[in-house]
Amino acid sequence: TASLHYHNQKTQFKAGISADAGITANAPCNFLDNLVIQPQLKDYSETVNAIGSKTTSFSVDFEDGNVQSLTVGGNMTISFSNAPIGGEAGTVTLVITNGGAHTVTWPSGFQSVKWPGGVAQSLTSSGTDILTFLTTDAGVTIYGFVGGLSFS
Repeated sequence: TASLHYHNQKTQFKAGISADAGITANAPCNFLDNLVIQPQLKDYSETVNAIGSKTTSFSVDFEDGNVQSLTVGGNMTISFSNAPIGGEAGTVTLVITNGGAHTVTWPSGFQSVKWPGGVAQSLTSSGTDILTFLTTDAGVTIYGFVGGLSFS
């Protein structure tokens, strides 16, 4: 049974919902981790989670958004939390300001970050770097790759 809320009225359906003329939503739609099949997207955007300045170790939460920004203000280890379940891919792109001004350590062992060539890229001490992280096994292994370095 599916349900649809329209003008604050809840309507129950025994099977799926068919909308041959389209659907317009002027409020957030929560799909509750259900599969969306064959969407064709046009003019979409992603919310940026502005983490702010961090001076100690912290965890990047996959559920806080696919794009997150932060300024590195002290030595830290950056870890990851709430990755999608195994068999589902999850990505998060970090826009990091002044990452090379301090020591940034990435996790090894469980929840390890794998880098091309086995070595994390050096970050820019005064500028912006863009790094993307991908996991397909619930965060046990996270692949890190550089989108761009030293934007200023």
